[in-house]
Amino acid sequence: MDQSEIINLIKDGVKPGLWADLGSGTGAFTLALKQLAGSDIEIYSVDANQKSLNEQKATFEKLFPDNKIHFLVQDFTKDLNLPKLDGILMANSLHFVKYKESFLEELKNLLKPDGRLLIVEYDTDQANPYVPHPLAFGNLEKLLIDRGFEVKLLAHAPSRYQNRMYSAVATVIFSNNKKTNPDQIRD
Repeated sequence: MDQSEIINLIKDGVKPGLWADLGSGTGAFTLALKQLAGSDIEIYSVDANQKSLNEQKATFEKLFPDNKIHFLVQDFTKDLNLPKLDGILMANSLHFVKYKESFLEELKNLLKPDGRLLIVEYDTDQANPYVPHPLAFGNLEKLLIDRGFEVKLLAHAPSRYQNRMYSAVATVIFSNNKKTNPDQIRD
């Protein structure tokens, strides 16, 4: 997938602010996030592979010498110690999480009240050794709605590995397990 395809997948889900890219790898999507938000973004790039983060860091230093990016060598599924975020990007990383329900609750707690969760995944439920816990869009949508998110499908892209990929953005609409209907609030 080239950089223009990556940008196309996430462009409608990016907003300025403080973001984390979880499972960022060598940073193709992290770079797209930076390109789309420009100087109005600060990023925590989180990956367990030091070599991948070093490669990413070299790219950022070359393209954006005065960037606001923090590289964290860490398993993104364990004890994330991050400030409240405007957005979280998970591009080809959610399929590594087996227990998605509790994980998505943890992510929700990391987001500001109007925070966004931007997800890029294979549109399948068929596992393989490289995609151990996939989640087709329909199943992701149900999981997110059940956890207090509003979900919007953004785009599809072909994939040589799993037919096609999708991108979706989820916005926090309620927290603390209180399902409040805004139409029921009275002055």
